[in-house]
Amino acid sequence: MQKTIFLLAMLFANNMCFSQQITITSGSKTKTFQPGSWYIIKTSDVSINSQRSDRIYYEGAFTRISADSLEMHTGTVKARNIVGPITVEQDYVYNAKALTTVAVRDIRYLQHYKSKKTYESKKSWNIAGGILILTGAFTALDFIIVDDKESRKELLVYGGIQVGAGIAIAALSSSKKHYFKENERVWKMQ
Repeated sequence: MQKTIFLLAMLFANNMCFSQQITITSGSKTKTFQPGSWYIIKTSDVSINSQRSDRIYYEGAFTRISADSLEMHTGTVKARNIVGPITVEQDYVYNAKALTTVAVRDIRYLQHYKSKKTYESKKSWNIAGGILILTGAFTALDFIIVDDKESRKELLVYGGIQVGAGIAIAALSSSKKHYFKENERVWKMQ
């Protein structure tokens, strides 16, 4: 019995040490995200590894939140650099969950997911929705090749159904972006 209580206490302490609750506000709206959540943060015009980037995407879970910065365990960091007419995108994947600090003033938007598993599931559904949209468009365009008028109508209907289903799946699999700047509704950290 004591081992079970000790194990539960350690699990609770581990969760509290490695993730924090975050609260954001916009006007009269307040949203609170629970510990253990997975986030995607997009920053604009910051530097990584001494290189200036016009945007950086961070994926991970928060470990410490202060008034001016967020510390998070990052799984992936994606940076986009523009040098003249050339755009270079670099992915930094951290298997050891490196600690990264992000300044709140640099955050352009934040996306919240309940967990990393939820994020990966929604990402897969989003890809499936995109594939349905594409195949539906090709099915609808096949009416040009077919000579039979009734078959043409069926192709248009089936293509429309596929495109509609793809749009619905893609819309349902996306997560709301909470903008911290460059938008009519701006969110702030509490």
